[in-house]
Amino acid sequence: MIPRFGFSFRRMWQEGILAGQLQAEVLELVPDHFFAHPTPLDSLSAAFPLLLHDVGLSIGTPGLDRVRLSRVSAVAKRAKVLRFTDHLAITRLPGGRQLGHLAPVPASRAALETCVENLKQVQDQLGVPLAIENIFSTFFPRLDPFFESADHFLAEVLERSGAGLLLDLTNLWLECENRGTSAEQRLAALPMNRVVAVHLAGGRRGRRGWEDTHSTAVPDEVLGLLGTLVGRAPVEDVIVEWDAHLPTLAEIDRQATRAREAWRQAERNA
Repeated sequence: MIPRFGFSFRRMWQEGILAGQLQAEVLELVPDHFFAHPTPLDSLSAAFPLLLHDVGLSIGTPGLDRVRLSRVSAVAKRAKVLRFTDHLAITRLPGGRQLGHLAPVPASRAALETCVENLKQVQDQLGVPLAIENIFSTFFPRLDPFFESADHFLAEVLERSGAGLLLDLTNLWLECENRGTSAEQRLAALPMNRVVAVHLAGGRRGRRGWEDTHSTAVPDEVLGLLGTLVGRAPVEDVIVEWDAHLPTLAEIDRQATRAREAWRQAERNA
């Protein structure tokens, strides 16, 4: 089964999206964009299958932000979303202070319990399929000896929570490029049976290595990694993200089409 291919919604593209001149088959929404103005959700949900992607529940922090979760839940219900996703990350300290970025979760048994409990509470509140995303990081907390790697920790969170994996191939590729390791080998260590969705984006090379900027087209190398998932993972959706220096609607739609073509070419070659 070929996945649905689409992109992350931005309000500047709304008129063109609703005009129906797209190849995209699915849209991904960020809940914050609709907290104050939820009305567009009605038109969008009538036109497209919708996914909801959050950056602020801080799955790795003990004690969920129940106010935020309630607001996210309201958006999810009104939009009739098919899946909710967030990151395996810390964005908020236990006292409530926001970090302003995605920080990696320390791979400890206590953190594992926190993540699993939080994910189960999110699942109970939203009532839709749930997946968590691997983040891009330039630093890596010390591992508990119980875990062989950060990816082993991720796999344990997935297994114990029952969540799917939103596999950000760009995040994985950028980290491997910065560390001088093999993206293909790292993919081989991940639980492919849990991969229900994929994120694709573009980064840029800074003075200290690659940066996850979501500001350029998807690199050919990342599209090559997408092809390796064919026949290995039950991917339902592939989403192109572009968050800075936003392109035209036609260009972001073209990026989703490039991804679809890469997938189909890999199927033909399989």
